[in-house]
Amino acid sequence: MCARGAEPIVIHTPRRIVSLLARRLPGGISSGVAHVTGSLLLIAATILPTAITPATGFASSSPPGSGYRTRIVAIRDVADARVTRGGGSSGLSSLRADAAPRTVSYLRFNVRGVAGTVLRAVLQVYAYEGSADGPAIYPAGNRWSESGLTWGRRPWSSRRALADAGVVRSHSWISYNVTRGVRHNGKYSFALATSSTDGTSLYSRESRYQPRLILTVRQRASTPVPRKPSSSNAQPSRSHPIRAAFFYPWFAEGWNQQGYDPFTRFHPSLGYYAETLYVISRQIRAMQYGHIQAGIASWWGVGSRTDRRFPMLLRAAGGTGFKWAIYYEPAGQGAQTVRRIRSDLSYIWRRYARNPNYLHVRGKPVVFVYNTGPNMSCGYANEWRVANAGRFYVVLKVFHNYRACASQPNSWHQYAPSSATDEQRGYSFTISPGFYKRSEAHPRLGRNLSRWRQDVRAMVASHEPWQLVTTFNEWGEGTAIESAREWKSWSGYGAYLDALHRLAP
Repeated sequence: MCARGAEPIVIHTPRRIVSLLARRLPGGISSGVAHVTGSLLLIAATILPTAITPATGFASSSPPGSGYRTRIVAIRDVADARVTRGGGSSGLSSLRADAAPRTVSYLRFNVRGVAGTVLRAVLQVYAYEGSADGPAIYPAGNRWSESGLTWGRRPWSSRRALADAGVVRSHSWISYNVTRGVRHNGKYSFALATSSTDGTSLYSRESRYQPRLILTVRQRASTPVPRKPSSSNAQPSRSHPIRAAFFYPWFAEGWNQQGYDPFTRFHPSLGYYAETLYVISRQIRAMQYGHIQAGIASWWGVGSRTDRRFPMLLRAAGGTGFKWAIYYEPAGQGAQTVRRIRSDLSYIWRRYARNPNYLHVRGKPVVFVYNTGPNMSCGYANEWRVANAGRFYVVLKVFHNYRACASQPNSWHQYAPSSATDEQRGYSFTISPGFYKRSEAHPRLGRNLSRWRQDVRAMVASHEPWQLVTTFNEWGEGTAIESAREWKSWSGYGAYLDALHRLAP
């Protein structure tokens, strides 16, 4: 999230937001009051993060004939850290303001693309530990970084507070009116400090309750130019490098197999779930938190359970920017004929490939292909070339001496999660957190978070076109990075996704 900078966020239509939140969110609106100014409904309530989705901002209607419109835009912070007198920065943990020991937190926002007059600016942070005397907020300089912040090198801050929190309840949003400090596009830093020894602990940008700056902007209305409908079915393409994770949509039935229930050694934070639209939406959010742009979903053929669930994956990705590709696994079940491959590809083309949430590269829908056994050869690569006839962007699984084949697909990958890393130079770099199958007595690859962080750095530094994770949720083989009790973290996404979030922008 954070590495994308100040990404504008829609807060849905002003007159519908209260009813939407109350109807669609598990907790509805937790507290607060809505008030109306003219035709603009301003929300002073606590808005839960799930009500916010990336977009370009919402323009509310103004009185007819006024010639102006009002937009409400929310912007996430791009950096935050806390520093304690006598210590270094703590950019990887939560924020805090305290007088004993003296602790100050800093936040930075990048306001861009705002055309018009800022009528109101409200900075919101979420307190998970309240105080009888919460922190005040001050304008601060921008010359600081999360990793380089120390008490001696902290930025200047004004002695005049923009706002003071007063009493802060635990597990509640604090809203500061910082309109005096935000007037136009630019970078804005703020300091949270207090003279009270009853400190306040706050969530930082790594959490689900990320600090945000909500702007009410008045701008001159413009007449939209109608867009001509396109006669082409071409979908937007992703450019390399692309970071993707292998995904398995075979739950809940996948929990009970081979005489084990559950068929895993771990305890997922979502429980032993079934793949519902709600669960998949949460999984997409988790992958995007880890800067994973696409999921490569296991697909076992026409009419299989994975085939029946693939439309739900595409539907859950709507409006998120996240993409899906099929991991073609029938090839792993035995020899394939050109006719069978061609028939399956035609089905995928008709049913899925033209969906806007399907992954495209160079104008073509992407298909990853799994295979094992003696039929992995140059002849196999040639069969795929003939069957595909140039329609799909095909990424085959590597085999011995694959580079010498006359028929080459668009790219190559390795699926071998018992190895911590694998690089196919010029094609892909794959990382694995571990491999501990439920039915095996010992792990093939033990889990080690320090190694994982090093591997994430190596993957990013490789600049390979495909940067792959094996896997997001293959729980049976113990290769998942999805949050679990064994590696839970305060962000809610788990330590493995935290590392991707921090180290793989």
